[in-house]
Amino acid sequence: MNSDETSAPKPEQALSAGPNPYAPPAREPDESSHSPSADARPFTTTAVGVATFFGSALAGTIVMYLSLSRLGHAAGARRALLLGGGLTLLTLAAALSLPQGIGNAVPLGATIAMVMLGRQMLDPVVTPHLGRGGRKGSGWLVAGISLGSALVLLGVLVGLSEGLGVTGDDYVEASPGHRVVYESGASEGEARQVAETLERQEVFPPGDKAEVILRRRGAGLELQVVLSSGWKDQPVVDYYTKLADQLAVRTGRSPFAILLCNEFLITKKRISSTGP
Repeated sequence: MNSDETSAPKPEQALSAGPNPYAPPAREPDESSHSPSADARPFTTTAVGVATFFGSALAGTIVMYLSLSRLGHAAGARRALLLGGGLTLLTLAAALSLPQGIGNAVPLGATIAMVMLGRQMLDPVVTPHLGRGGRKGSGWLVAGISLGSALVLLGVLVGLSEGLGVTGDDYVEASPGHRVVYESGASEGEARQVAETLERQEVFPPGDKAEVILRRRGAGLELQVVLSSGWKDQPVVDYYTKLADQLAVRTGRSPFAILLCNEFLITKKRISSTGP
């Protein structure tokens, strides 16, 4: 027998000499199957919401990033940083541009958004970890992050306000807590006359804080008043029609319009000293 034939590897030997071409491809490591150390101390979605409400979306983003990083989910941590950073920039823009009544809802909206993000990204990995006996992150650290983030955000807002020429509201007080904010061409003298009239007519609720906004509109003035209800009730309309006439005489500006708004500063009824 030829020696070449006897030394030639058999098919079974040839296949075993190298990688099996019929074997399934090797799977890449899956982050979701990663088992973090029992010593990892992540934060819950509740902690993210608390940090966001008291310290801004920046604080919630930091807490979420730390949680995912501690559990070994680097890709998730980077995604949280990207999404949370975008939300932080959005809240900054809203704080600088939205009216006060609507702008006050920004922290609540940011908190809801961060909690929803936490339920999607944190809960699937933090809940099993805690179920295995893992411990939560320190509440003191969450408090520190919240305070530090709030101070940073405040500094950024002040810097942006000065750089963009956005100043605080100019106002006069008829009495402590009763303010007439004047903007868009209205003068301090006009605001003071309006404040005195509103105080004398007891438009401002005694003992409670209240604020109205006065603006120039063409040759006249426009006053924005927030009411909880009754914008179109006839007694309310009659009362503010008479008040608009008085303010037109007092300020010397006509027409003098009063906008009756809801708590979101949406105009529900416009009343003018010159009629409808």
